[in-house]
Amino acid sequence: MAPTVEEFYEGKNIFITGATGFVGKALVEKFLKSCPGIQTIYLLMRQKKGVSGEERLKELCNNRVGTSLLNFTSAML
Repeated sequence: MAPTVEEFYEGKNIFITGATGFVGKALVEKFLKSCPGIQTIYLLMRQKKGVSGEERLKELCNNRVGTSLLNFTSAML
């Protein structure tokens, strides 16, 4: 039998590009809510239109993902 999504990602590190886009935001939120066993989620945040990666991360935290993501940002930056 195939493992569940939660079982598959247990103990894994994940690298996500495009985390501030529509699909990326939904993906990050899904991982945070559904897969507590993920070891680390890395987000590639680049500068865009004069806004730094750090500032874009803050915007992501204030978005719909915000509540879940804010609980995990203490070990970041």
